[in-house]
Amino acid sequence: MQRRIGFLGALGILLGILTGCMTAPDYARLSAGDIAAQVKVRETPFDRQILVVGPPIAGPLLPAAVTYFVRSGIAKDDGAEWHQFYAEVEYDDYGYQDYKTANFTEGEPRPIKSIYRERRSCFEGSCIREEVLGVNLARADLATGKDLAVRLDARGGDRVVLVIPASYLAAYLAVVDREASRVPAPAADAVPNDSWPARRRQAGRSVRTSAPSPGARPGSAGSSAGSRPGPRRQPPRGRWRPRPGGDGRGRRWRC
Repeated sequence: MQRRIGFLGALGILLGILTGCMTAPDYARLSAGDIAAQVKVRETPFDRQILVVGPPIAGPLLPAAVTYFVRSGIAKDDGAEWHQFYAEVEYDDYGYQDYKTANFTEGEPRPIKSIYRERRSCFEGSCIREEVLGVNLARADLATGKDLAVRLDARGGDRVVLVIPASYLAAYLAVVDREASRVPAPAADAVPNDSWPARRRQAGRSVRTSAPSPGARPGSAGSSAGSRPGPRRQPPRGRWRPRPGGDGRGRRWRC
């Protein structure tokens, strides 16, 4: 425990000096306009949804250093929304704490989705470890008019209580509603499932989803039944891969 306290204390002091990230009480003192100005919106022609990301909140340092926020997605075709509580947890320990359950002040416990985990900077068996977590939320969870309090429980025994102020949630939802209002309503005869192209990739080969032409023999150009699947192409070892990030671009939040 002394090793974990020493590392987390030094980490908190350093990050506070370098970034000055805001805590939940800091956001509670801000106006709705100031908070809404910090909400990020990502929309490109290549994405099928609009991503809305709330500003990061600096959580407690013990038993782990936590940065957390909420994020949402708005489908461009039908305006369907999803919402998620997102947290990045760092600690110094001999093994992963393995966060599995999220408990809210009201309602049933919910499972935690493990988005990413990493081990680095090991010394004498103890390592700096990071777990990136997600908890699915309903819009009703964000629109109660109260603070959203959640406790993350780990199998290793750690428990972290995180709070998002009601003013933060109200300003965040105002941005979500603004972006959702720009999505056109779908046509009455629109069928989203039929909007996909007629070709799909499967097992390293291109397969037509339509039926073969009459009289076509197996293995001929008009049928895919006799074609052999080609070898699956794997990326070469050592190639850099972007780490999953809360803003959808591989960037990580650090408070």
